[in-house]
Amino acid sequence: MESVVTYESLTASNGTNSQVLGTCLKSVRMDLFVHISLIPAVLITITLSYLQRRAKHEKTAEKIPLGKRFGIVVPVNFISSYSNRWSYGAACGATATTVFLLFFNEYSNYFNFAAPSWAKALVYLLSALEVGMDYYPFFACLSTDHRLIGCTLGFLYSLCWFCVQLADILQCQRLAHTSIILIFTPIPSLACCLFLVGRFLQLLIMAALSLYKQMERKEEEEPLLPQHLTNYVRHLLKSTPEMSMQNSSKRWNIYTWDKHFKFPTRMIVTAVLCLICLYNVCYS
Repeated sequence: MESVVTYESLTASNGTNSQVLGTCLKSVRMDLFVHISLIPAVLITITLSYLQRRAKHEKTAEKIPLGKRFGIVVPVNFISSYSNRWSYGAACGATATTVFLLFFNEYSNYFNFAAPSWAKALVYLLSALEVGMDYYPFFACLSTDHRLIGCTLGFLYSLCWFCVQLADILQCQRLAHTSIILIFTPIPSLACCLFLVGRFLQLLIMAALSLYKQMERKEEEEPLLPQHLTNYVRHLLKSTPEMSMQNSSKRWNIYTWDKHFKFPTRMIVTAVLCLICLYNVCYS
């Protein structure tokens, strides 16, 4: 079976395989950037964890006095979350290009180190953990209660990823068939990173204005039953008038939009990931 040509398999070995592929000579190496980005990802995680206070008093706090610091920042609530739905979808979409490679055994492109056959499972596990840690700040900066710091760190981190991926694409010297694959394959993840940059910038401006106006910021805990769900149930219980013959053409509509209905975060994320994975499979 012929090997699948993916974006990272064409960009990993810049110096040795560039003459064979005849596509790109690049100074930006995404495999090294994945390793290097682990450092700011860990620093962002530690910073947000320090700011997050723990709700319960643990026995370990008596031995190690931390003042209820270093709580766990929940990345995303898939059960009952309706806030920042498209932002979480973009965060998952930004990870899709790298995570997509994990399902196709393209580990050698990002994690180029030798391991015996019995240690492959451990290597794969470490690879998945490193990739997950690299993209964890996207979600943590969106879900943290400290909006000003979280949006600042998220904006800088997403901007860094966007600039590196954009520079990696624009360094192609010649336009060939493989170069077209190099350009179009990471477009969804690049668009998601750009969306996150704009979203974090918007949230940062809103948080700065709120702090400037000295407005009391309430803790953003979603209620047990959000207001739009209450309105949606009331709308369903109302008696709907029968459709007149003049509007019989509307019966052919597949879906009628309801202003009181909102898709939850889990459905938005699932739809975004499915579309990006389908896009990557088609271009692979």
